[in-house]
Amino acid sequence: MTLVEVYWGMQSDKTLVPVVLILMVVAGMLIFEKINRKPKVEVWTEPPLTETTPPPENKNYTYENEELGISYIFPDGFVPVECEREDELTCMNQSDKSNRLSKRPDIVMRKIEMHNQDDYQAIIMADVTFDPSGLKPENFSEFTSITVESTPVYKIKTGLFEGTLATNYYVVRNNYILVFEVTSSPVDWTAPGYDPEQDELNRKVLMMMGGMEFIN
Repeated sequence: MTLVEVYWGMQSDKTLVPVVLILMVVAGMLIFEKINRKPKVEVWTEPPLTETTPPPENKNYTYENEELGISYIFPDGFVPVECEREDELTCMNQSDKSNRLSKRPDIVMRKIEMHNQDDYQAIIMADVTFDPSGLKPENFSEFTSITVESTPVYKIKTGLFEGTLATNYYVVRNNYILVFEVTSSPVDWTAPGYDPEQDELNRKVLMMMGGMEFIN
C-alpha cells in the first residue's frame, strides 16, 4: 500500500488515522535506532599476577667432557664465556660482572697433559707464575693440600694486588691435571683482618668442585 492509498483510505475511514500514526512513529524509532546503533566492542583485560604465579627458573649450566670423563654444574649465577687460549677448556663469569677489575674470566679450567704421574709436583710447580712478580714457587710445600668431598686438590694463591685475588686449584688424574684458575675482584685485601680463605668466589668454586663427577 502506497502513501497515497493510505491517505485516501484515511479520508474514507477516519478510524485508521490513529493506527497509521502509531505505526509511522514506531517505524521511525526503529530506523533511528538502527542508524545510530554502535558496534559492540569486547574489552579483554589481562588477569593480574597472583602470589601463586611461579617465578622464572634460574638456569644452571653444566660442563661435560666425555673425553676426560668429567662433569660438573656451574655455580649459581655463572654463565659460560669465550676462552682466550687453546688449552682452556671452559671459562665462566658471574652474570653480573659490573664490579670486576680483572679482564680474565672469573673461573678458567685448563688441562695439563701428564705422562708420568710421579712428576705431578714438578708439573704443577712449573705451571704457577706469581703475579705480578713473575716468580715461581720454590717448593711444593707452598701449596695447600685439601680434600673436596673425596677429591684431593692442591691450592696456591698466585696473586693478591690491586683489589684482585688470584688462586689456582689443581686436581691430579691418571694422565692429566685439571687446573682451575680463579680470579676474584674486587677484594678489599688491605682491610684489617682480611681473610682470603673466606673469599665468596673461592667458596663457590670449592662447592662446584665438590659436585664434580668422574666417570673414569
